[in-house]
Amino acid sequence: MNSTALHEQVLQSVRTWLKANGSAAGLTDAQVWTESSKGPRPPLPYLTVRLLAVDIPVGQDEAVIRLGDTFVVGTGATGSTYTLVVDGVTISYVRLVADTNATVAAALVAAINAHASLTTVYAEVDATAASPTFWVAPSTGSMVTSTADSKLTRTEDDAVTEEVIGVRRATVSVQALGESAAKWLERAVWRLQLDDVLLDLEAEGLSLVASGGMTNLGKLLDTSIEARVLREFDVSYAIRTDPTLKIPLETVAITATTRKSAGDTDTLTTTITVGV
Repeated sequence: MNSTALHEQVLQSVRTWLKANGSAAGLTDAQVWTESSKGPRPPLPYLTVRLLAVDIPVGQDEAVIRLGDTFVVGTGATGSTYTLVVDGVTISYVRLVADTNATVAAALVAAINAHASLTTVYAEVDATAASPTFWVAPSTGSMVTSTADSKLTRTEDDAVTEEVIGVRRATVSVQALGESAAKWLERAVWRLQLDDVLLDLEAEGLSLVASGGMTNLGKLLDTSIEARVLREFDVSYAIRTDPTLKIPLETVAITATTRKSAGDTDTLTTTITVGV
């Protein structure tokens, strides 16, 4: 995910928390704005959310190795369906007249990466493979794939992938414009320790902690003071890169021979091929 998209995601997640907790009935999009919102200034009251500091590293980023599965795409007739299951989600693609095995592989990869339920799974075409091949790997946790499709050959744990994970902090400011907006902000802060609210924030991928107290930013406009307060929050979130495929430097064959006792001619020989 690029930096701009990630920052927008943080803003929208904080906005979602404010909309859900600012009042018992919830707040509308028009009542909670972000710095990226466009349009004329809305009528009072309303809240605005702004990122002050972002991408502050927490500790050291870490490279993580994971195992993924590979799929070799075989030829099928025009109109035939290619099907596999990734973490319980069925992915299908119907072969078109102009398709090659390579374009089918690319289409299946695109379908996996675009599926809303597969946010912790990543797929990519293996450009180094001799046959049209793609791999699927978890970007966090574990993953299960399967296929009963004779046009797809699956090899479990055949893809060794590497990604970088880390923790980042951000500072977010929320301004409340209007008397009612200040009450909305206050209520949302009070509810930060509720289990349901913590679970909702966890689902958004955030940890949110209020920093300091309310700052009065009341401003004279025309003949009266416009009520305006500000509160800042520390936000923590995790980042990870898309996995990349690691290419073995060479392949090593390890052969082990076992027997019941010395001199026994009834032996069992096992050969394991490992990429290193």
